[in-house]
Amino acid sequence: MDYVRVMETFAVDQLARRGVSPRDYFFARARIVFRRPCFTGEWYRRAAERLTGPDGEQLLIGTIHAVHDPDRAPAGRPATIVQLLARKSLQSPRTCDKRP
Repeated sequence: MDYVRVMETFAVDQLARRGVSPRDYFFARARIVFRRPCFTGEWYRRAAERLTGPDGEQLLIGTIHAVHDPDRAPAGRPATIVQLLARKSLQSPRTCDKRP
């Protein structure tokens, strides 16, 4: 689904901005929690919050807000909520993040 693809791309960009190499993680699971259709040509804004589980898994909760104008801030409830479970890649070159 495009909702998941849009949120995965946004999450990878956010990880990179925080100094985390996107090659170090992969999205093991995606779940759409709430979806109200967005249509082709509509503007939208994305936001994400990252949470860390007790076992070190990264859970990203992303929202997609429909907006009427590209210059307007999102208002109201999100049109879509997506959960992404990011796990450490086995091909990651960083050994300090791996457990024995």
